[in-house]
Amino acid sequence: MQVMVGGIEDGPGSRAGVHYGDVVISVNGLSVAGKTPAELEAMFSSLKQSTMWLQIDRLGTTKVFEFPLAKANEIARRNGRRLLGGEHVVPLGVADRDLHCFLP
Repeated sequence: MQVMVGGIEDGPGSRAGVHYGDVVISVNGLSVAGKTPAELEAMFSSLKQSTMWLQIDRLGTTKVFEFPLAKANEIARRNGRRLLGGEHVVPLGVADRDLHCFLP
């Protein structure tokens, strides 16, 4: 199983050079191989301001990116979206009465 960068928004990772389709090898020196979704989420998150080192494979070439982490809600807002309950991303202009249209 591979961990691949799916959707990447304008944020620290994309500005550092991480691309859609990059295959993640390690996060802060820890391999992502065999990790559960919950373990992966923890690897990509931090409760305090910190720097992330991301090792990726891009079409057979290994690259390492270093970038500061940013708050997810700030990145979402910059990209015209908002976080709902910390789990769901919805367009910024959606009225609360219409949120059910965007939730599973």
